[in-house]
Amino acid sequence: MYPASQTINVRDGGIGLPSNGAVYPLVIGPCAGGAASTLYFSTNQNSLRDLLLQGPALELALPMIRERGGVLVLKTPASTAGAAGAVTKTAASTSTGTITVAGAAYDAYQTKIRIKSTGALGVARFDFAHDQLSADPSWSEEITVPSGGTYTDTKTNLTFTFVPGGGPILFENGDSHTFACTAPQYTTSDLATAITALLLVLGTYVIEDVYFTGRSVSASAGATMAAAIATHMSSLEARRRWARCMTDVGADTSANVITSFASFANSRVAVAYGQCDVPTMNPHAGWGTPRQSAAFALAERAAGADLSENLGRTDSGLLRVSFIVNDEGQNQQFIESHKINTLRTYDGQNGFFSTNGYLKSPSGSDFLYWDWGRVIDRLCRVVYNAQQRWMLRKVRTLFDGTGAIDPRDAVRIEAMVRSDLKDEILDAITVEGFAGHVSALEYVVDLTNNVLKTRQLKSTLRAVPLPPIEGFTTDIGFTTSLAA
Repeated sequence: MYPASQTINVRDGGIGLPSNGAVYPLVIGPCAGGAASTLYFSTNQNSLRDLLLQGPALELALPMIRERGGVLVLKTPASTAGAAGAVTKTAASTSTGTITVAGAAYDAYQTKIRIKSTGALGVARFDFAHDQLSADPSWSEEITVPSGGTYTDTKTNLTFTFVPGGGPILFENGDSHTFACTAPQYTTSDLATAITALLLVLGTYVIEDVYFTGRSVSASAGATMAAAIATHMSSLEARRRWARCMTDVGADTSANVITSFASFANSRVAVAYGQCDVPTMNPHAGWGTPRQSAAFALAERAAGADLSENLGRTDSGLLRVSFIVNDEGQNQQFIESHKINTLRTYDGQNGFFSTNGYLKSPSGSDFLYWDWGRVIDRLCRVVYNAQQRWMLRKVRTLFDGTGAIDPRDAVRIEAMVRSDLKDEILDAITVEGFAGHVSALEYVVDLTNNVLKTRQLKSTLRAVPLPPIEGFTTDIGFTTSLAA
């Protein structure tokens, strides 16, 4: 084979399920700063804020630094600019002043402007919150309405224009004006452009988990985007970056999500449904606890999880979330076969948790869970790196006409690969406190392959994954005696 290379075939279906350099997470999405289709790396939240300024990619990248010590950010083009919707006024009495808003929003703001002191332009006072849907909105300081009627919020790229109306009361204490903004969003073409640029600059970066920040306008559009993402994950795999990814299903009802995603299946993609309020790590006036996609909270949990840790593990603690819109624990929308991740509560417990952490894998796939996929990806990388040290080295063959590798050299190769697997997989202490991200594994070199003729070494790795406990059945009662 020229040039010399390896082929890693990931096998699915072996379980029979019913129907080290540092590894940094990769966040993909739009932001206000930086250059489109450019890959950035940072281990410092402040420097990343200075560079990327505002926007969905920065919002998710900041907690990734806290969880993993560093983050890769691929800024995408965003052909669909952020935009403000219509403004709804709620008047205290008979005021005639209105507010219009302009500008390409940097993020998905839910904004309320409150009139705090009655008066005309240059006299009335107001404050605002861009997270007004949260239980505790982050109100700005009170600001005097400019005499020219125009106020620009540079942190959001929005301009408020105060329009007096006919009077006699223009802006009255108690008036409120609300509107919602959509975040900038990449198209499938934008994403393809960014991924093409990414593949050119991968260098020595190790990538095992990828998080897409975009939220499509509907479940149908979300399924189309997920299919495009699956293609790009295959491109990463071709570059020896075995990875899993997470994305939102789109802004839609659960019924539409089930319908739109019924025909989508890919073992490298996890999808998330719902919304939640998450304290930002990039606060500014009016922006403290924004409403985010559930994929945001699940991505943060996934980035901080142990390699073999289920995303829904309750003993891992609460998600960094103050409110969830859709509670799968109280109002079930999905079943296991849908493989849609969302958020939930448990009766009698405070806080919010993930559901089981599924991959959107095909029916019957071994790769049911996010962590099982991550373990396979790590196995691929460890084996590839170990075998790479044998590339173009000479081995002995039997001289019995078979051309098979001499068992003495097969043992040497097996010993090297097994040693690396032992260090990274079998000896690693898991979040459960025992050693091993799998129950057992075995790596063997094929002793029947004609290496002399093919110049190809064949090997096999099989591993037994760690299953999660998904339920208990317990009998409890009184008795007259107990067995020893």
